[in-house]
Amino acid sequence: KAITVEDNLEIRYHQINPDKDCLEIKVGESFDYAKAIKASMRQLPRWLILSEARSLEARNLLESMSTGISCMTTIHTDDVRKIPDRFCHMTRMEVTDEVFSFLDIGLLIGCYHIPGQGIIRRIEQAALFEREGKENKVEIFYDKGKMQKPLLSDSLKRKFLFAGIEDPFMEKDHGK
Repeated sequence: KAITVEDNLEIRYHQINPDKDCLEIKVGESFDYAKAIKASMRQLPRWLILSEARSLEARNLLESMSTGISCMTTIHTDDVRKIPDRFCHMTRMEVTDEVFSFLDIGLLIGCYHIPGQGIIRRIEQAALFEREGKENKVEIFYDKGKMQKPLLSDSLKRKFLFAGIEDPFMEKDHGK
């Protein structure tokens, strides 16, 4: 089950995935993000998709992630490495330990206007986040159009294995 939470129904998850179990929630003045996220948790979703984290609802999103629910949202920043700090600013948290514990991946998507083609979006950066022991880490694996092979820690390898992925950065032999 996927639940979308939006102030304007733009994601249209159900139209994109008509055969999937989905609930679309629209927030407003009397039913804010915090209430919608709390109500979503009662539905036992596999995915919670928040259209955009702008403020304190980011705290509710982190609380949801702490239960094992997969979450997806957008936030505004100019570098993927700033995502944890941006979450801390929005949630008014001083330490980023929780953020690094619950975030898995961050993408920075650039938006460009190309004359005659319209608006083009492309991935500029991609990173993995983790909290290993007492250390918060950001592992960049895509930057400025180039793939980079990150050093996967044991905890990141466990996350991938839990998701059924051996090593997405392992070079394949392809019979050569």
